[in-house]
Amino acid sequence: MNKMPENITKRKLRIYFPEVEAGYGHIMTCRAIKEMFEKKYSDEFEIISNDFFESSENKLVKKYGKLLIQKVQQYTQHPGIGIFEESLSILLWPIAMWTSMHVPFPGSVRAGIKDMEKIEADIVFSTHWVTNYYAMKIKENRPFSILYCPDVKLNSYFRTKSDITLFPVESGYEKIQKSIFYKNKISLVPFCVKNEIFDLYNKKDTLRKELSIDPDKFMLVLAEGGYGNGKIGKMVELLLKENLPITIVAFTGKNITLYEKIKSYDVPSNTVFIPFGFSNDILKYIACADLFSGKSGSMICEPTFFGVPSLITGCSTVVEINNAKYYSKVTKTAIVEKNPKRAVKLIKDFLANPHLLDTYKENCRNFHQHYNVEKTADYLYDIIQNHNLGK
Repeated sequence: MNKMPENITKRKLRIYFPEVEAGYGHIMTCRAIKEMFEKKYSDEFEIISNDFFESSENKLVKKYGKLLIQKVQQYTQHPGIGIFEESLSILLWPIAMWTSMHVPFPGSVRAGIKDMEKIEADIVFSTHWVTNYYAMKIKENRPFSILYCPDVKLNSYFRTKSDITLFPVESGYEKIQKSIFYKNKISLVPFCVKNEIFDLYNKKDTLRKELSIDPDKFMLVLAEGGYGNGKIGKMVELLLKENLPITIVAFTGKNITLYEKIKSYDVPSNTVFIPFGFSNDILKYIACADLFSGKSGSMICEPTFFGVPSLITGCSTVVEINNAKYYSKVTKTAIVEKNPKRAVKLIKDFLANPHLLDTYKENCRNFHQHYNVEKTADYLYDIIQNHNLGK
């Protein structure tokens, strides 16, 4: 047998991190793990990432990607639709899975699979079920597909077949292992947040000085995810009428109409009001807040990381209902109050008696150990090694 020449270098494994915009939690998690994996293991792998749908040259694939965004926006504007459709998917899975993939734009699945084939990846790491679906449908030279669920409970769409699924919630993980309906291999990993978030931890005083925020004034941050569809407008309106000695920072995301509306409000003498549209500094403001308020999207994990209690004012999907239950009943780092008037009353109570938030802050600190992007990246590396991929 001929010996392989020593000057021939073994090809690096190609690992693909596809980004999918369907609420920013999926993109945020994908980028966080990709960046950490690249930082530690770029010498051993060819690492690629892009917006899967936006980068496609196929019109049907692009349309499906836009549909995912439209669905999220629709659910935040009309929560009843989102809750109804997700509940239906639970009852009718896997029929609902097939229907949601194939019916909206016939031919888009075939085109999506072809786009995935063009990547020529050895490993696909997805934080949204749709790219995992495409990867698993490749017939020849199929990549090893790893699916990370960024939610606190596996919804029906994350039950799609994968080579291995990663999940960050211990209580949910234990139930899944015992379930006869879930047949994927599944592993427990830590919660993953943006890597830059760790540099902002425990720097409340420094950040308030940097952002010109009164160090002694109670600070409330309101946000409803990247699309800004929720109760921010109503909450700001009610709070400003109270003339409270408070700093209110409101983020409307890409909702320019709402931003223009709230920034025109009259601000009373005792209140400092700082409105933003989409901002890259949102983490800095959350890190130095006393209270966060918004719907129970995936971003609830960020104030929890910083030790900031959350006031959950809305749920637009079953996923967000599960988030609200998890953070209010399991971690006990949040309060749920969907009525804006009662939510404002709670804020007034916290302002008058800040010690009422002490237990929630302590619970946030106790939960902090569950965040670790590096450990998840290391586990991804171990999966690749243990499955002898590329050998």
